[in-house]
Amino acid sequence: MVQNLLRTAFTFCLSIFFLTSFAQEGTYDAAWEKFVANDYEGALDEFTNANNGTLTPEAYLGRYFSKKALYKDDATEDLRMYFQTADDPTIALRALWEFHYGDKSDEDVEFLENIQENHTGTLQGLATEALATWYRTSNELDDAQEMYEELHTIDRWAVLGEFENISESGFNGDFGALENPHPDALFYNKVGAEVQWFEIAGPRHDKWVDLEYFFYASNSIIYAQNFLASEIDQDVQFRLGVSGSVKVWVNDKLMFSEADERNNGLDSYIFTAHLNRGFNRVLIQMGESEAGNCNFMLRITDDAGNHIQGLSTTTELQSYQTEQSFESTTIPDAVIAHYTQEIEQNPNDILNYLILSEYYRLTDNGNAGKVLLNKARELFPENIFLSTRMLLAYLRDGNSTQMSTLVEEIKVKSPDNVLALNLRFSEAMDIEDYEQAEGILNDLHRVQGNTTNYYDKKIQLASAQEDRELVFETIEIAYNRFPLEWDFVNLMYLVEKDVNSNPRRALNVLDDYTDERYSPTALRKMASHYFGQQTLSGLQEGMDIYEELIENEPIAIGYYNTLSKIKFAMRRYDDAEEYALTCTEMAPYLGGYYSSLAEIYKELDRTTRAEVAYAKAIYYDPYDYDSRHALRELQGLDGIFENFEETDVYQAAKVAPDADAYPEDNALIVVDDNQHVFYKGGGNEERHIFVVKVLNVDGVDSWKEFRVPVSANQNGIIEKAETIKANGSRVAAETSGAQVVFENLEPGDAIHVTYRLESHHSGKLTNHIWGSEFMEFYIPTLSTNLALIVPEGTNLQYKVENGDVDFTTDTLRNGEVAYRWSVSDVPAIRYESGMPPLADVGTTVHYTTFDDWNFVSDWYTDLVRAKAKKEFEVDMAVEEIFPSGYEGMSDYDKARAIHDYIVENVRYRSVSFLQSGLIPQSASTTLTAKQGDCKDVSVLFATLCAEVGLDANLVLVNTRNNGTKEMMLPSINFNHCIASVKLDTSDVPYFVELTSDKISFATRTSDIEGAFILPIPLNSDEEVEAYVSNDIKGLTSQTYRNTEVSFEGSNISVTRNTIKTGISAAGIRNRYRDEGPVQQEKYMQDAISNEYPGIKLTNVEFTKGLTENVDSVHYTYSYEANDVTSRISSLEIFEVPFSDGFKSGSTLIAMEERKYPIELWESFSSRVYDEEIELTIPAGKRLAEVPEDVIIEVEDFSYKVTFKKRGNVLHITRHFEILDDLVAPEDYPEFKSALEAAIKADTQNLAFQ
Repeated sequence: MVQNLLRTAFTFCLSIFFLTSFAQEGTYDAAWEKFVANDYEGALDEFTNANNGTLTPEAYLGRYFSKKALYKDDATEDLRMYFQTADDPTIALRALWEFHYGDKSDEDVEFLENIQENHTGTLQGLATEALATWYRTSNELDDAQEMYEELHTIDRWAVLGEFENISESGFNGDFGALENPHPDALFYNKVGAEVQWFEIAGPRHDKWVDLEYFFYASNSIIYAQNFLASEIDQDVQFRLGVSGSVKVWVNDKLMFSEADERNNGLDSYIFTAHLNRGFNRVLIQMGESEAGNCNFMLRITDDAGNHIQGLSTTTELQSYQTEQSFESTTIPDAVIAHYTQEIEQNPNDILNYLILSEYYRLTDNGNAGKVLLNKARELFPENIFLSTRMLLAYLRDGNSTQMSTLVEEIKVKSPDNVLALNLRFSEAMDIEDYEQAEGILNDLHRVQGNTTNYYDKKIQLASAQEDRELVFETIEIAYNRFPLEWDFVNLMYLVEKDVNSNPRRALNVLDDYTDERYSPTALRKMASHYFGQQTLSGLQEGMDIYEELIENEPIAIGYYNTLSKIKFAMRRYDDAEEYALTCTEMAPYLGGYYSSLAEIYKELDRTTRAEVAYAKAIYYDPYDYDSRHALRELQGLDGIFENFEETDVYQAAKVAPDADAYPEDNALIVVDDNQHVFYKGGGNEERHIFVVKVLNVDGVDSWKEFRVPVSANQNGIIEKAETIKANGSRVAAETSGAQVVFENLEPGDAIHVTYRLESHHSGKLTNHIWGSEFMEFYIPTLSTNLALIVPEGTNLQYKVENGDVDFTTDTLRNGEVAYRWSVSDVPAIRYESGMPPLADVGTTVHYTTFDDWNFVSDWYTDLVRAKAKKEFEVDMAVEEIFPSGYEGMSDYDKARAIHDYIVENVRYRSVSFLQSGLIPQSASTTLTAKQGDCKDVSVLFATLCAEVGLDANLVLVNTRNNGTKEMMLPSINFNHCIASVKLDTSDVPYFVELTSDKISFATRTSDIEGAFILPIPLNSDEEVEAYVSNDIKGLTSQTYRNTEVSFEGSNISVTRNTIKTGISAAGIRNRYRDEGPVQQEKYMQDAISNEYPGIKLTNVEFTKGLTENVDSVHYTYSYEANDVTSRISSLEIFEVPFSDGFKSGSTLIAMEERKYPIELWESFSSRVYDEEIELTIPAGKRLAEVPEDVIIEVEDFSYKVTFKKRGNVLHITRHFEILDDLVAPEDYPEFKSALEAAIKADTQNLAFQ
C-alpha cells in the first residue's frame, strides 16, 4: 500500500513538473494544462480568450487540437488561420495537412488557391491535389482534370508482373527486370506464366499509377519502367508517394529503397538523381504484402520543388547510358527533422508530440508513431487524446488486443469522449441491451448534437428494435439535414424505392445527389436502378452511365467488364466481345477476363477462339478449375476424372463379405479410390471415392459421422454422400460444410462418400505436388488405389514404404503420364501394445515433385524471414526482459530469459500447423496480441534472440507421435514448429519448445526427441537436410525419489521426497500448479491410490519449482495404509513400496511374439528412475532375509536394485534407465525376458519375523 501511494505521489509530482515546464515557455499555460487534463472545452476557451483575446499562431494550433479532441468539424478553420498568422507555417501545415477530403467552404478554396499559386514543392502539390479533388467531387470534372495536370506527374509507364512477394519475400528478389528492359524480353510470373513489359493505359484520374487495375497485386512484386528524355545533363529530385514497398533505379543504378510498406501521400520520399542528356531509364519496383494497396506517384523537381521543364517520357526501348558514379542522397524529411529537434530541445512540450505524431499517422509511419506516442504517454499518462492516437496506430496494425486495452482506458478516463461513447454504444448493441444503447445515444446527442454520427446510430437502434416508423422518420430527418451525405442519401433512396414503392422519387433522390456530387458509387447505384426496370430504355440508361464512368476513369477496367457482362446477358455478344477484348488488352495477364471472353465466343459458336481464350485463362490462373472443366467440355472430352478407372460402388457394396468373414473387425473398407490430377502450369484436383461397410454396432459408432479432410488451401466439393442399405436402397446423408452424418446407419449397411478437393497454392508451391497415401489400415481393405496424372516431363519422385503394392504407369494420348498403385484384400493391421503409428508400420506410397529438402527449407525461410524484423514492440520487449541490459550475461541465460518471457506473456493458441495458414504473425503482432500458435512464438523467439546477438532459427517438426516415416520424400506436411538456438560457441543447437509455460527452457520433450525435423535458417543460405532428431541437446526427463518407510504393526507409513526434471517436471506443473491445496491433495491421492488398498494421503507439499519454470520440481508427500502385511506362520510378508512400479509395463510383453516394434517413450514418462528407500525395521523384529541384488542390462534398458542392511534400517536403491526407446521385433524375446525379470524384482516381497 505504501509503495502504491509513493508511486502515485511521484507520478503526480512528475506530471506537475512537466506541466510547469512547458507552461513557462508561453502564455497558454492554463490552456495546455486543461488540454493535458482532458478538459478540452476549457482548453478551447482558454486558447480563445488568453492573451487578451488576441489569437496567436500557438493559440490557433491549440484550438485546432482541442477541436480535434472534441470531434468538431471546423478544426481546419484554425489551421487556415495559423497559416495566415505564423511567420513560417509551412512545416506545421505540412505535418497537419488534412484538406484532401471533405466539403470545402469558399474560404477553404481561397486558402488552397493561395497556397497553390504562391508556394512551391510539397505544400503546393498538396494544395493542388486538394483543389482538384474538390473540383471533381463538386462535379467540375474538367477543372479537376486541369488541376491534376498541374501536379506534373510522370504518367507513361510500361509494367511487368506479378512476381511472388508473399510475406515480403520478393523485396530483395531478382526477377530479371533490371537486366532486361527490352519489350520482347520474357519473364516468368508467380504462377510460372510467360509475361512481358506492356504499356498501361495511364494513371488514375488523380495521377496515381494504380497497379491493381492491371494485376493481381496482392502479395506481389510489380515493376514499372519508362525512358525519360532530358534536354540537358542535370541533377534533380525524385519525389515519390507509394502504397507498398519500393525501390527506384535510374539508369540501372539503385537510387532509393524502402522495405516498409506504407500508404502515404505525394512527395513522401525525396531523393536526388542525375539525368543524362538524352534518354534515362527509370525503373520502379513496387511490393505489396501487408499494405492492401499497390500504387505510386512520381514527380521530378529541382531542389526547391519546382517542376523540371523539358522532360518527356516514352515506354519504347531507348538507348541510355548506365549510371556508374552518381550517389543518390535521400533528403531528410523536413517535418520529422524539425519536430524531432524541437522535442530534443523542449522534451516536455506536448504540442511538438501532437504535431509529429499526427504527421506519422498521416504518412503511415506506424512504427515511428508508436515509439513517439509511447514516449509522450509516459510524460502525459492521463491524456486521452494521445491514447486515441495510439489507438489509431494499433487500428492500422490490426492489433485488437492493444486496441481493447486502450478502449477500456478511454472509457474509464473520459466517459463522455465521443470515441468512448461510440464504443460503448457498439458494445450495448452487440449484447442487445437496447435500453443502455438508448441512454448512450442520448449522451452522444448531448455531447455532439445532431451530427451524422448521432443519426446513424439512431437509425441502427431503431432498426434493431424493429421500430419501422422511427427508422423511416429518422432517415428522412437525417436526409433533409444532410442531403449530401451519401449514407443517408442511399437510405432515403431505399425507403422511396422499397418502402414507399415510388421508384420515380427514389430516382430523384439519386438525381439530386449526383447533380451536386460526382460519386461513382451513386452512379453505379443509379445504373442498377435502371437495369432493374428491365426495359430497353432502362438498360440503355444504365449502360450510358457506365460509359460516363469510363470516360471519367478510363483505366477502370471493372467498368468495361461490367458492360461486357450486361451485353452478354442481353445476348449482344459482339458488343460483349468488344468490351471483353478491351479488358484483355488493358490487363493481358489477368486470367479471369479471358474466361469471360471464352464464354462469349462459346455463345457465338467460335469454338477455336473459345478454346484459345479458355487456355489463356488457365495459363494465367492455373487454379481456375471452372475454366479447365469448361475447356474439356468444349473440346468434347470426358471429365478429367474419367481418365481413371471407375469402380461401381453399388456393386462393390453389394458383393462385399458380411461380418462372418471378418469376426475380429467392426468395419470393412470396400472401396478407397484416391485420384489426383496435377495440371501443367499448376493446379491440383483430387477425387476420393470411399465406401465402408459396417459389420457391427461398434462399426456403426465409428462410421456414423465422416469429415471431409479439407485443408486451409483447398476447396472441398461433396459429390455424393449416402448410406447404401443392406437391401441395396440408398439414403442421402446429412451434410454441413465438410461434416457428413449418416442417419439410421445399421450393421450390414455401407457408407459412401465421393468428394473432390481443389488446391490453391502460390509462389514456389504453384508447380508442385506432394503427399502420401496409406494402403493399409487397422481395418481390412478390399480395394485401395492411388492414381496420379501428371504433365509430361514432370519430375515425380515416388516411394513405397513398409510393403509392396501393384504399380503401373501409362502415357495418355495427350502426353500426360498416369501412375497407379493398388492393393486388394489387405487384412487389418492388428494392434500391438506400444507399437509405432500407422505411418511407420503400414504400407504407404509417398510422392513429390520437390527436388530436395533444401527447396522446402528455402520456401519456408522466404515466408518467415520478414516476420522476424525489428519493430517498436520488439524493442519494448527487449527492455522489459533485460531491464538492466544483457551485457555480461551468458548466451544460455539470455536465451532462457527470452524463453521464459514468451511462455509467461504469450498464450499459446493451439491450431494445427497446416490448418492455421502457413505464414506466421510478425513478432510485433504476437507481442501485442499476447497469443500465437507454434510458428508465431517461434518467430518471436528468433526475433528477440537476434536483438541480443544470439543465432536462433526455426525448425519444422513432424512430431514423434506421427511416426518417423510419414514424410519419406520432401513435403510440407509438418504439424509443428519450434525454435533452435546455438549457445556459447557450440555448433549443436538447443531445441526450444515455446507452447507451454510449464516446460522449462531447453527441455528434451518426448514429441520432439525422435521426431522428423527440418531446420529453417533465417539468416543464412546454408544447405539443410531433414532428419530424425534421435540425439538432441537439452534437459532429459528424470525422476529421483528418496523414500522413508516405517511400520506400526501391519500398518505402513511412507514419506517420499521427489525431484522430477524435464518433461516429467512439466507434467507435475500441468497437473498441480494451478490448483488449490484441496484439489492438489485429491490429485495426489488419486496418483498413489494403486499402491495399497485404502491408502490415505496425510501430507503433500511442493517445495521448489512448481510455480517457477525451472529445470525441476521438488515435492514431498506422506501416506499411511493399514494391513499391508500378510502373515504366514511367524512371517509378516509385505511388498517393497517402490513408486513408479513397472507392472504396467506388462502390457508391452503380454504377447509371446510380436510383428511390430515397441516404442518405450510412450510408456515411460522419464528416461531415468532412481529411488532410494530407507526402511526402518520395527523394534523387536528382524528381516527374515536380505534379498539378493538384481542387475539386468539389455540393449533397450538397464535395471538394478540393491539391498543393504545397516543396523535396523534396510537401504534399498533402484535404478531404471531407458537406453534405446525402440525395441525391434527381433530383440523382443530378450526384452520380454528382461522386463519380466525387472517386474519380478520390482514386486519383491520382504518379511519380518
